Amino acid sequence: MAHEQQLQDVFDRLKGSVYTLESALLLLIEQFGFAEIDETMSARAIEDKVIDMAFGANRNFEHARQCLSSSTREVLPLLANADLILPIE
Repeated sequence: MAHEQQLQDVFDRLKGSVYTLESALLLLIEQFGFAEIDETMSARAIEDKVIDMAFGANRNFEHARQCLSSSTREVLPLLANADLILPIE
């Protein structure tokens, strides 16, 4: 029981303050525009399946936002920028 309370305390402290790679990318898109971030992410050397799906040839902002949102929804209550995550349709 004490362990559960400690976990809840940690969760409560983190609520609204976490950035994932995906949520940070959504912030960058909002600030600099999709085209610039798409170009940067397409030229990266690191492999990542979600990023591969979100950026590259024939991709657009809505597609990227859907991909980045889908992999981030499970931590939605913790995110600092939860408003950028698309709801489940």
